[in-house]
Amino acid sequence: MFTENNYSLLQKGFRKLALSYTDELLDKIQLYYTFLYEENIKYNITGKLNPEIFIINHLFDCCSGIHHFPPGKKIIDLGSGGGFPGIILGLFRSNPITLIDSNKKKTSFLLNLIQKLNLPHISIVTKNINEYSTPHDIITCRAFGDIQKIKRISRRCAHNNCKYILYKGRKFRILPELNQAKIVTYDIIPLSIPFLSGERNLVVF
Repeated sequence: MFTENNYSLLQKGFRKLALSYTDELLDKIQLYYTFLYEENIKYNITGKLNPEIFIINHLFDCCSGIHHFPPGKKIIDLGSGGGFPGIILGLFRSNPITLIDSNKKKTSFLLNLIQKLNLPHISIVTKNINEYSTPHDIITCRAFGDIQKIKRISRRCAHNNCKYILYKGRKFRILPELNQAKIVTYDIIPLSIPFLSGERNLVVF
């Protein structure tokens, strides 16, 4: 359960991120955390977890890139695991979103989660990504691997005008990945995560 301090942290963070919120959304975020916490004890879905880690390191981190996802576009989140960033995007956006992961325990968790949160615009796929061939407008992921690997295994999910929006860390590590993947046109967008130090960037190409 969230404390008053946790709710205050959520509200302050959303104001810093220029994201509007309702009491219903805050309740859904608490439900998300509670269910993830319970399932994480059994299946180790996302590593160490407490309300502050969930809110700052996961929720705010994913929220920091939301404004760069245009409405209406079909999104796929690769290796969604605990639902980052796909579930977070789905809480704030009505885009059709696919979460794909090969781990059946994680996709079972995600299926139960979208039912609990009433997110009918999100669908779950249990498959290896390179076996999935439905094209999407936007391919995203977080903490999933290097850019060359991401492009290689997701090529069947992409169409000619598909855009990649990737949550990444430090710029000095991103540049060699882009070079290795032979990507010459891209944007590296610095992200500001409330109450979290350390460099985070969004890579768009």
